[in-house]
Amino acid sequence: MQNNNIEFLKKNISGKLNKEKSIKAIVLTFDKYKPFSDHMIHCYMDLWPDNPFIFLIPYQGNEVKVFFEKKYGNKVKMVKSPSGIVDTVFTLIDKLEDDEWLFWCMDDRYPMSLDIPTIKKIHNVVLKSEPEQMSAMLFTSEPYCWSPNNIYLNDYKYKTLDGQVFYRRKWYRMIWNHQYMRVGFVKYWFSHFPRDLKQAKIMDDILLTMDLPDKFRLYMTIDNYGIYGESTSRGGITQNTIESFKKLNIPIPEGFNISDMYKIQGKASKFEKMFYYYTYNLKCFLGLKDKSKY
Repeated sequence: MQNNNIEFLKKNISGKLNKEKSIKAIVLTFDKYKPFSDHMIHCYMDLWPDNPFIFLIPYQGNEVKVFFEKKYGNKVKMVKSPSGIVDTVFTLIDKLEDDEWLFWCMDDRYPMSLDIPTIKKIHNVVLKSEPEQMSAMLFTSEPYCWSPNNIYLNDYKYKTLDGQVFYRRKWYRMIWNHQYMRVGFVKYWFSHFPRDLKQAKIMDDILLTMDLPDKFRLYMTIDNYGIYGESTSRGGITQNTIESFKKLNIPIPEGFNISDMYKIQGKASKFEKMFYYYTYNLKCFLGLKDKSKY
């Protein structure tokens, strides 16, 4: 069954690569998590066969390199890399210019549904923007991103010619989620993390202490144009990922615990986000929330 999937993907890849609009997609992963990075890329190819991404995949062992090149051909570029998170990121972006756009796609998220026509429009707007205009663009968000300490609701909007409105973010909420980023911005926030990082959770703690300089302008849409699943929860494969593996006829990886959790993002409505925003404001007014806390 797996061979059928590979042939299907090769058929989709063939002749579809648009070099003028293609950008590099940074896959944050390591060899042990190959099943999840494969699954993530497989989902993009299934949902968006002519996607503009060239997936830069770090690897440590040659068998991983051979696997991805055989399955995805010229849609991937394999990069020999250390297994540490920070060193991996700096290895992947080593030769890229600060103003260059990339698509950030760590292995612990995967697309379940994508509004391709709208995302294509966002893609073109992003690539045409100037460095001083935009540093990151997120097209899927959760209500907790829409607190007054994380979003400029009425100021600093970015409006496109076709009426799309992007809202500027004040901070790093959902920074790990799949989104467009400029290389210089990735370098900035990753430069705060120690190279000898022992636990990924430490990075979230460090982010809580970091300011977001004004020169980095992060935006997001209020409507969701993608639904994403989380691959794991506390080291266990989520139920939504198990179901996706089965649907795509991908073998469920061995050596991982199975979680009983479903972890899905991107289903919240515009109304839910605005309700969260104004409720949060009210709680701040009543002294029940601290507006300065992220």
